[in-house]
Amino acid sequence: MDFIRKKKKILIAGCIFFGIMFLCTLLSKGIYGASLPQVETAVPEKRAIGHTVEAAGNITAGRELAVDAVSGLKVNQIYVDLGDSVSENTLLFDVDQEDLKEKIAEQELAIKKLEMSNEQARQQKELDAQKDLLNQNRSLEDYALADTEENRKIEQAGDSVAKAEEKLNDHLNNQPKQTSDEDRNNKKQEYTDWESRMKDLQKQQISASSELESAKSAEEAAQKALDDYIAAHGSSGNTGSGTDGGQAAPEESQPQESSTAPAAEGDVSGNDTGGSTDNENSDDTSSGGNQGSGQSQDSGDNNSGNNGNNSDPEREKLEEALKAAVSRRENAQKRLKEIEDELAKGDVDAKTKPDYTGEDSAWDNWKSTKKSLEDSVDSAKQDQENSVWDKLDAMLEAKRKVEDSNLNGDPDLTIEMNQMEITYRKEILKKYTQLENNGGQVFGEDNGIVTKIKISPGEIIPQGASIVLADLDESLKFRVILTKEEKKYVDIEDTVTLKLGNSGKTVQAQVAFIAESESMPGSYEAVVYLPEGVGTVGQSGTLVASSQSESYPITIPAKALHGENERYYIYVLRKQQGILGEELAVSRVDVNVRDKNNKYASIEEGAIDAETEIVVDSTKELSEGKVVRYGKQ
Repeated sequence: MDFIRKKKKILIAGCIFFGIMFLCTLLSKGIYGASLPQVETAVPEKRAIGHTVEAAGNITAGRELAVDAVSGLKVNQIYVDLGDSVSENTLLFDVDQEDLKEKIAEQELAIKKLEMSNEQARQQKELDAQKDLLNQNRSLEDYALADTEENRKIEQAGDSVAKAEEKLNDHLNNQPKQTSDEDRNNKKQEYTDWESRMKDLQKQQISASSELESAKSAEEAAQKALDDYIAAHGSSGNTGSGTDGGQAAPEESQPQESSTAPAAEGDVSGNDTGGSTDNENSDDTSSGGNQGSGQSQDSGDNNSGNNGNNSDPEREKLEEALKAAVSRRENAQKRLKEIEDELAKGDVDAKTKPDYTGEDSAWDNWKSTKKSLEDSVDSAKQDQENSVWDKLDAMLEAKRKVEDSNLNGDPDLTIEMNQMEITYRKEILKKYTQLENNGGQVFGEDNGIVTKIKISPGEIIPQGASIVLADLDESLKFRVILTKEEKKYVDIEDTVTLKLGNSGKTVQAQVAFIAESESMPGSYEAVVYLPEGVGTVGQSGTLVASSQSESYPITIPAKALHGENERYYIYVLRKQQGILGEELAVSRVDVNVRDKNNKYASIEEGAIDAETEIVVDSTKELSEGKVVRYGKQ
């Protein structure tokens, strides 16, 4: 039982808890919903948009009549007021009599002065005619002289051209000699080859001289070694030495001049090809030039023969070395002689270094002179051409002077202009006289109503109309000023309603004229002609014009629009999930307005469709994403 009671208590407590939570949720939703802006919505519809224009205006005369009086006179008194009806012979105003008499005297004096001026101008015209004739004759003489002088200049210029061309031809026929580039290059190469050969021989000479000195030193050393050996072993009884051999070698070991033929170019060493080609001469020179060595060898041989087969290898070795040294020295002498002979021949056949300075200088001078003479010819031809053009200019100027002289100068219109002014002043004088005869009074000439008075007593009458009358024989006009926006809905030939005066009387009429106002730029003046017998000049009224647009597919209430200066936007409803479930929020949409009046607005398709809910009104200010609730629908 206790368990059951406890279970019931728990169940009752849970129900109470959830009940309280449910009540709190309902209460929260109620409080939250009550705080939200209430909105009035509508959906787009298809409809036409009507426009009504109401503009105030006045009735004016259909045609205006001007009362003109002679300007410049002083007004004495005006006898009519605005709105007065006048007819023929109605006294309008009069002028000051004394002032009128002064003006008459002024005109008479001015006319007399102009007539005297004309007489003087006629006399001057005759004198000018005589001068013009003289100038014509002088101009013809100047023309003839100019022709003669310019022809002389052209002839002189032709002679100068002929002389300049003759000098140029003479110079061309005396062209100086000029070696061709090929010949110049050949001469230069020939000299370069000779110079290179001489330099090479000089180098060979130095090398051959060095070789000869070296060979001489080697020969002296070999001779000394042999002499020392003989001196050391001559008294010892060795069969390899003898008295004759020991004495002859040093005595006849001096080098002798070789008379061999020159060696070929390029041979440098005594052991080279040039030194060894003539073995017979070398052997003869060696045997004849160094008898000491030969005797020593013979003595040795004799001794060897006399003493049996005993030999001295060391002495033989020294003798062979001396023989080789002698041969080297002789070859060096021969080679040096060949080189020196070749150098001597080169000096005899010496080449001259090519020098074309004088030739080139002469050629440059000739070309310079040629250029100068060509310039002289060109200058002379240019002078000749200039002479022709100078003649044309001179003859043209002379011709124009002749023509100008025939024109007799600028036409003098003094007489004509004075005569025109005389005629004008006589017309004014005639009006002044008529006005004087009328006692200075100005009368009406037409029937009408005074609409404008442009003169005042004591003031001077200006140019133009003094008094303006409304012509009663013409239909009256209703004039109204329209704004640029109003002009969109009013056009020529549109039928409009005119409400005239305070009586409430209306009349139907057509718009006859619309144009931009000159006095109010940016505005437009519309004119409606009234039926005959309707209205009076100066009466006020209102023009009422109505128009109906085409049927627009997307039309919304005008108060749903926000913004200005043709930049508009609207608020539309959308559903979203909130903390308390599904809720309504507004979203801003920019739109382009096609047409609108004070009740409806047509917007371009695409921004919204026909099913979109549009916020028309709200209890609070709205913004993008604002959560709202429905109000009055």
